[in-house]
Amino acid sequence: MNNLTNLTPVVLVVDDNPIIGKLLMRFLTEENYEVTSFTRGKEALEYLKTNEAVGLLLTDIDMPEMSGIELSRQVKTLYPALPIIVMSGSADGQTRDEIFSLGADFIPKPFELVDLLKRVETACAGHLTIKRERR
Repeated sequence: MNNLTNLTPVVLVVDDNPIIGKLLMRFLTEENYEVTSFTRGKEALEYLKTNEAVGLLLTDIDMPEMSGIELSRQVKTLYPALPIIVMSGSADGQTRDEIFSLGADFIPKPFELVDLLKRVETACAGHLTIKRERR
């Protein structure tokens, strides 16, 4: 385990657009976060089940196979205390309400990276060493 993991939780980025995933990974890494990125929700869920260092899920909504909302639902069932930020450029009011009902945060695309960073910092506050309890 490296020193970076001890300082901040791992941010799990899930976006079916690999360019966005790489951009977010590079940006958050430059801000001293350890980041793991996936393009599919199912892959991210399997990774999450075997990696306790994850302290934040940052996911897009519109993805094939498993939407970001379905991923968020399953994550909240397994790890209710895990913070989630959902990103979307197409979420209507009903979708936003559903996101908030899961206890997740929402950021509309496009967004300024500094605005995302503020949300990530808030979500990760107090999570220097993450040990999630599974239900």
